[in-house]
Amino acid sequence: VFVKDPLQIRTITSAWEAKEQGYTTPAFLENQLHEGGHEAPFGGVIALLSLVLAMPATVSLSSLLLRMASAGSSFVLAMPGAARAEALLEKSRKDPSMLLTHPRLERAKKAVPTSAKYGPAARALG
Repeated sequence: VFVKDPLQIRTITSAWEAKEQGYTTPAFLENQLHEGGHEAPFGGVIALLSLVLAMPATVSLSSLLLRMASAGSSFVLAMPGAARAEALLEKSRKDPSMLLTHPRLERAKKAVPTSAKYGPAARALG
């Protein structure tokens, strides 16, 4: 897996900038696209494989819950977030002012269809 930000410094700084601005920044969207589009599928698949390959008698409840939470956060949160970030970045290339106002950004987020957000995760699991 190509890890662009192993210590999550870019993640922290882009999240802080977005918090200070009051809404999502292009740097945050680009980071979200990378994290959910490249790293999350691998992490989710590894978590699921660790469950499938483990002997049932050796997996404790806490281990089971941790692995399921890891896979779930990848497939239900990170990958859909990356798909939405990709759609927003694509829209912002056509209309750069879209990312400058919170109401326009929120309308653009809502316009991303559910199938576009959850499609990549469904394909990874399928």
